[in-house]
Amino acid sequence: MNILTKKNKVIYVANIEYDKFSGIYKKIESHALVLSRIFGECVILCKKKEQIVFIVFKNGLFDKLNELKIEFSIGKLNKLANQLVDDGESRLLYYRHTLRPSYRQLLLFRSAKKKDMKIIYEIPTYPFFKEQLSVAKRPYLTFFKLVLEIMFFPYLFKKSTIIPILLSNSKKKILKKMYPITNGVNPENYHERIVSFKEKKEINFIGVGTLYGYHGFDRLIRAISNENMLGNGKRYFFHIVGDGPEIEKLKKLVKSLNMQSLVLFHGRLSGENLDQVFDKSDIGVSALALYERSADIDTTLKLIDYLCRGFPSISSDEEGLSKTIDSIFTVSNDDIGINLNNIEAWYSELSKRKLQKNQKKFLVEFSWENILERILNKIGEI
Repeated sequence: MNILTKKNKVIYVANIEYDKFSGIYKKIESHALVLSRIFGECVILCKKKEQIVFIVFKNGLFDKLNELKIEFSIGKLNKLANQLVDDGESRLLYYRHTLRPSYRQLLLFRSAKKKDMKIIYEIPTYPFFKEQLSVAKRPYLTFFKLVLEIMFFPYLFKKSTIIPILLSNSKKKILKKMYPITNGVNPENYHERIVSFKEKKEINFIGVGTLYGYHGFDRLIRAISNENMLGNGKRYFFHIVGDGPEIEKLKKLVKSLNMQSLVLFHGRLSGENLDQVFDKSDIGVSALALYERSADIDTTLKLIDYLCRGFPSISSDEEGLSKTIDSIFTVSNDDIGINLNNIEAWYSELSKRKLQKNQKKFLVEFSWENILERILNKIGEI
């Protein structure tokens, strides 16, 4: 096959947009960097402005991006991956689950299995049915896709070597091949945080990401509004970085409450621009309404990002990391108002030295290299 590079040790298939600002793309790029360090080479097949692209990484470094001038469809994406498999030069297929059932995915998994390749079939959120229906623009179409998903899954499960999952509901049964993981980071993108010990008259919250209803940022906005009306002296600010389906609703809410000076929308930021907003912030805001996706575990990338930046965080997590990490404050997993005085009291008692010490620990524990090596060790690939 001429249009794709030969000898790709890892084929990574992801129905996502190539977008340097996207947290999902950054996650997958971090995967590819690690896998290319381990195997020598990794190629991501994804899309860019509705055309298929492949991105090659070699020995832990970005190598090239090729635009194939092929109009994107999930069937064509799987077909190209199958052609790579047929070349016989790859030993590992990493497939990121997407709610786009395709017969060609079945063929891809069958071909990879015949070539004696290991198949890692990641499910980014498990279970995902209620979440998909809650954010669906066309619920009936989504329901039909979920039905197909149920029909296809037994075959995909059988062919898969391991199925890493980000478990969002502690009551959900885990199947034999499933392997719970957390989200992760690339430690090279972080610097040591120096936490201020000075008493502050204001607290700055920061919430980053592609925003959906289950992030529950409206709960914190209303809490700040209520506290502001009480006039207790302490000032609270909320910096929102990113966009997403909920952003316009949040802007309308802020305007209706006349809070433009307290809730600041920064848009999409990365690199030094994002770091500058973090530098003036105190507490990270993760998912505050997990109940909307039938979840009691916070699997968001933003929570891991806050921890690895050395920031304490608030979340509606009940059964996940908050059970063992004291720098996560748990708010109720419902739509009841948030008490900012409780958060302030918790925040004032946190050990700043421990926050800095834990940051170093989290950068190791939640590094993608550590997480992926555990997955590969599980299947005997390294």
